[in-house]
Amino acid sequence: MLLVLQAVVSFRSVPRILALLRAEAGLGIDWVPHFTSVINWTLRVGLGMLRQVAPIDAPWVAIIDHSIDVGTKKALVVLRVPLAALSQRGAAIQLGDCQCVGLTIAKMREIPSSGLREISTAYGLPVVVRLDHRRLSLFRQESREAPLREQLDLAARLGAGYVITHVSPYPMTPRPERRTEVLERLLTGLGFTLGLCADYGLGLHVENTYHNLAFYRGLFSAAADAGLEGAHFCFDLGHGKVWSTQCLWDWLGFLGDLDQAGTRIHFHLHANGGLNDDHLSFPAADHLGMTGPDGYTDPWDSYDAIAEIAARFPASIKVFEVPAGEAIANRDHVLGRIAALARPTLGSLSLDPAVEQLEM
Repeated sequence: MLLVLQAVVSFRSVPRILALLRAEAGLGIDWVPHFTSVINWTLRVGLGMLRQVAPIDAPWVAIIDHSIDVGTKKALVVLRVPLAALSQRGAAIQLGDCQCVGLTIAKMREIPSSGLREISTAYGLPVVVRLDHRRLSLFRQESREAPLREQLDLAARLGAGYVITHVSPYPMTPRPERRTEVLERLLTGLGFTLGLCADYGLGLHVENTYHNLAFYRGLFSAAADAGLEGAHFCFDLGHGKVWSTQCLWDWLGFLGDLDQAGTRIHFHLHANGGLNDDHLSFPAADHLGMTGPDGYTDPWDSYDAIAEIAARFPASIKVFEVPAGEAIANRDHVLGRIAALARPTLGSLSLDPAVEQLEM
């Protein structure tokens, strides 16, 4: 069996190798198993390993895939890879870095809905889902019901509490004479998306991207006037720096107004130099000299800014959107820098070291 697990030879090759050793090496092998026995032994070892897997406290990412066999059914496999393994290896992961936490056999069309929620419940699979915002942003969302329902259904079955999307895949016109039309289009898409999210028991967060603060303030004000309830906000720290002209202090004022109105806030935290949406880790940004006070964060540096966010919004989920291989080092670096600030509100800081928990 070790020939299969360690030497990675085929099941049918094992009896032939053992027969050759028996005939030529004089190793005292009296019996050569049939290849079906080797298959059964390997399956028993795999089942034993699967049953021994338990939840872990360390952050991890999931690799989800299915078999390519031709037939009526497929095997869905979920592998767990600790982020520490990605950070330490610095290269392609190996079999020893993974654990299988889920195995489901189902028809191809049923694979996304067969067992994923049970796996997520048992092993803590990430539960925040970002929609395919290139296809499923709010603008003209009402014309894409089928793909939206498909992704919402999968998000619900994964155990997600809410989904995140953008207002549009590209910048929308800033021309004042078109403002009313833009809002009408977005409110139509927002209402449609909220209705479908409700069908699946999901919340909806709208993420800031290519527009100024006034744009999002106007959108949420118009949504309230239209009686559209249930829309929440995802504030991306790096997007605000690249695509708006307002400073972080102004954005935090807007977020505070939303919070007071009962709107939930989700945070994406990453760094850039203000020219491009680089999604840098904070150690990398430190190395490039990008974490000091600037026109966006002034009077704070990046670490003061994150500490301020944590103090003002202690209940909000905060996700570091950085390269997976840098996630652990990034988290430890940021927490260390914030601890050195000796802020009295540090105890409210709760940050997830993962990159976006699941993108569809």
